[in-house]
Amino acid sequence: MIQKARMRWNALLTFILSLFGFGTISCNMYGVPHGTFMADGIVTDSEHKPLQGMQVVISAEDRGYYILQDTVYTTTDGKFHKSLYREIPGNYCTVVVNDTNGVYESATQSTNFIFTDSNKSFSWGTAHAIFEITLKKK
Repeated sequence: MIQKARMRWNALLTFILSLFGFGTISCNMYGVPHGTFMADGIVTDSEHKPLQGMQVVISAEDRGYYILQDTVYTTTDGKFHKSLYREIPGNYCTVVVNDTNGVYESATQSTNFIFTDSNKSFSWGTAHAIFEITLKKK
């Protein structure tokens, strides 16, 4: 008797919540606005030669909370790229470049995201941050 009452209550509650949009719904349609966020850049030395294998820590924060943080390494041509589809990470992006071999000094750079293809709804299109970083020898 009690189990039947619970089953009916759960069915009624599920029905009512589904009327208000609570349930298994894709974040692309309901919930927090999302977009594709990209950080691209190149790391060179003071002679403008590309540096391979530099550690690049990419972060974006909103009101003091890190929303996006990841680490990538530069390729043979000194370039790095990170792309994520997620909630909006604020208006600017910061990268910290470290030389794990200890030859070059670390460098930090921040820039604003450039938003394109945004409909200002639940799809914020693409946010792109571009960096050119020059490292000095220690």
